Amino acid sequence: MIENKKAEIGTNFTLYSEALKDLIRTVYNGTVIYEPADAAFEYALNQTGNKIKFPMIAIYHDNDIEIDMSKNSFPSYKRGKLFENAIKVYDDNMKDTGETNEKISKSVQNLYIQMKYIFDVYGTDRISTEKATQELLFWLYDNQQISIKYQGKVLNFTFDISPNIVDNTDLSSYHSNGKLYRMSIAISTHIALFRSVDYFNALNPEIEITVGTEEK
Repeated sequence: MIENKKAEIGTNFTLYSEALKDLIRTVYNGTVIYEPADAAFEYALNQTGNKIKFPMIAIYHDNDIEIDMSKNSFPSYKRGKLFENAIKVYDDNMKDTGETNEKISKSVQNLYIQMKYIFDVYGTDRISTEKATQELLFWLYDNQQISIKYQGKVLNFTFDISPNIVDNTDLSSYHSNGKLYRMSIAISTHIALFRSVDYFNALNPEIEITVGTEEK
């Protein structure tokens, strides 16, 4: 039932979200989407062509993102994380012929943050919804780790599980077919943001200013 799957490349924030969504998709045989509660059901209907497989799991992150002051320090921030990659070798026709034993070392600045994610388990009856919730909860406790691939390396980060399981059934409903059962589990991830290689361009965009002439 449980497999590993690497996340696709994305921005710093979405990298972890995509990794978490893809991870749950590998271990759960129902519908898994990344949408908040107010849009989850409609989005799932569109994505599956009205063929949602229940119980369904919707994942989304809380709007509040915290900088983890307990892990960040000025020396560690300035030093960054060291990445080492092998040097590629090419022939005269620029064909990749392998790698050398020599490594290229590069330090990337990072800041540790905490992002909170919510898992909403939807079902058409209470028993199946509760069963899916309890199995997800046990799996989360057994696998309190999220992995991403960055600069050619697999990086692993941990997360904490909230002690509260919330029954949000009264907040969920079909558009015309009655009630959907919904139970929620929250986790708090301990992850790192890495400085972008093009951050100078991001912070100093080129802006063209056109001076118009006054109409008479």
